[in-house]
Amino acid sequence: MTRRVLLLTALLAAAPGASAFSLWGRSAPLPVVRLALKDGAFVPASPRIPARTKVRLLISNEGAVPAEFESFVLHREQIVPAGGTVAVFVGPLEPGAYPFFDDFRRATKGTLVVDAAPAPASPKGGAR
Repeated sequence: MTRRVLLLTALLAAAPGASAFSLWGRSAPLPVVRLALKDGAFVPASPRIPARTKVRLLISNEGAVPAEFESFVLHREQIVPAGGTVAVFVGPLEPGAYPFFDDFRRATKGTLVVDAAPAPASPKGGAR
């Protein structure tokens, strides 16, 4: 354990501006998608996120009563207090449609749409 701490300390000292998170590839902030519960509906009803990317959903409840964001396929369940906002992390996910709903009012539904990642650009000048 002590050897690991010394190694990590040496790595951080050798890389100015680095942090423990950047050493493991977590320095870039997660994409944020905002979702609201408004007048008995999710807005937008079908938010889109990129495939194979972890995303932070910020879910705001503009209503006067609590709501519960739930998705069986995403394995997520989070109470959203009246007038409050919560963060729910999802992904990385494969392209497709992932339904979610308000467990307190089952008629309030939405679908998280995961778009396929764009194809990588080919190098200029073509293959040789």
